[in-house]
Amino acid sequence: MGGGALLILLLIAVGRFDDLSDNVLGCYAGIAFAVAVKWELRRCAWFWTTIGIVAAFHVPFILLARLPAHLTSTASFGITLIAFPDIFVVVLIVDVVGRLVKRYKRASQRR
Repeated sequence: MGGGALLILLLIAVGRFDDLSDNVLGCYAGIAFAVAVKWELRRCAWFWTTIGIVAAFHVPFILLARLPAHLTSTASFGITLIAFPDIFVVVLIVDVVGRLVKRYKRASQRR
């Protein structure tokens, strides 16, 4: 996934790599893994719309939340601390939206 490399280059270019790298890479890893888990839905427009909205909701977290210094001493631990709950929440959101879309389609076909 080349998106992570592009995010790193963007952070370096903006000069915020030291400040935001753990948060950005943690959120990216969570969303990328959730997309990989639900890859069979890639042809559904609602799936990509949901992923886009979830990614947009991550922006305030990335800009406002900071990990304590003792947790960022090892980057992998910091990223893991952010990514695991994020993966769970993103997959849960995609599941809920998928169920709502299926229910709506069934209801509209009965009419």
